[in-house]
Amino acid sequence: MYFPPNRFEEPGWLNYDNLLNKVDYRFLKRLSNISNRLIINHSPLKDNQNWLLDLLFDKYALEIKTGDYNIPVNQSGVNQVIVPVPVFLGFEGESNIIHNEIIKFLNVLFQTSDQLRFGIGKRRARQIEIIRNEEPWIKNLFNLSTGESILLNIFLTIIKDFDLTRSSFKNISEIKGIVIVDEIDIHLHSDLQYVVLPQLIKLFPKIQFVLTSHSPLFVLGLRKELGEENFEITNLPNGECIDVENFSEFEKAYSYFKDSLKYQNDINKEILNSQKALLFVEGDYDIRYLRKAADLLDKNEIIEYFKLIDSDGHGNITNVAKHFDSKLAEATPQKMLLLYDCDQNKNENQKGNVYKRVMPTIIENPIKKGIENLFPSLIIQKAKEFKTAFIDITPEIIKTERGAEIIIPELWEVNKDEKKNLCDWIIENGTLSDFENFSKVFDILEKIKNEN
Repeated sequence: MYFPPNRFEEPGWLNYDNLLNKVDYRFLKRLSNISNRLIINHSPLKDNQNWLLDLLFDKYALEIKTGDYNIPVNQSGVNQVIVPVPVFLGFEGESNIIHNEIIKFLNVLFQTSDQLRFGIGKRRARQIEIIRNEEPWIKNLFNLSTGESILLNIFLTIIKDFDLTRSSFKNISEIKGIVIVDEIDIHLHSDLQYVVLPQLIKLFPKIQFVLTSHSPLFVLGLRKELGEENFEITNLPNGECIDVENFSEFEKAYSYFKDSLKYQNDINKEILNSQKALLFVEGDYDIRYLRKAADLLDKNEIIEYFKLIDSDGHGNITNVAKHFDSKLAEATPQKMLLLYDCDQNKNENQKGNVYKRVMPTIIENPIKKGIENLFPSLIIQKAKEFKTAFIDITPEIIKTERGAEIIIPELWEVNKDEKKNLCDWIIENGTLSDFENFSKVFDILEKIKNEN
């Protein structure tokens, strides 16, 4: 499927026909070798509404599930008889499955956990609306904001198109295909770019999305939601593969934010309000692990020398580094340590009182990324036995490359959704020997603490 950059749905307030829009059942050509699918989509909302009406008709008319409930009835002069009464048991069928998956998609689109469903207007003014918690909410899909409408139609069209191929599925994560969207971020405000769009893309893991964008917010949102290993950025027109922070639009946007007084004031206020040295780490779990390790290794004096700051990702540590890549680093009264996890390929350096360091890598340990690399096999194995969901395992594979066999070893990774739960378990159950490798981190902290 292809969504061109000139796609647009006129809002209800702009177009009288859209405001009074009536939905109708789809007319499908019943001819062999004729496709009812549209590969190029400019304004698919009306067609999507008509398909929804077909879907809802099939669900409510053809997929009702009933069962008999036997009720004893006493009749005068006659023994008690059992009368079967049909009882509604819900819906069961392909349309019901698709409908339920669309509702999950809508919950992500509108960032709500409320109960949503579609409502259908009467036949003389038939419109499709969205009901939230059994109260009217969006009375006409044309009344959505332009950004919401754009996202609704891209992803609803994907579901509809897959349905029209006569492919069946039980979850939208099973939908397969290639979707090309030119200028994916047009008409999307910042939350839709950074939060919602990456979450919607994640719902369709078997679709290869080929997207163009100038939005650094969207690319940063992708990294946060998918992880850098699950998408690729290609710089055009030279075709060079780059990482998020080498994206030219990111560099430009960052320089604009960096020049803003608010950004500089926030950093400077943090420095002035703290009498301690500042230690920036990638996340809250790093802080919790370091504090636990300090208790077990008797390093509380060192950890208390620093104020630990959760940077919410290595990208934000890099932002701080760029901010102090100037004379400001020499004028900063406190020492500042920017501490990356072991998997970040960063050059260690010092400028004034600002230090950039990377946690040591323990090659023999099973987890290769993140601060969890510091934990030995024994504690990771115990955690996995306690809850297998903690650890994702990719088995060893042998692949042939240019005629030669290459062994790719088994890979253990912490499941992204289980990081907090794993941290809770290790903090509660970890022993001195489990945290022994953290002494290498405290060596870094102590050396900086003692430097004049």
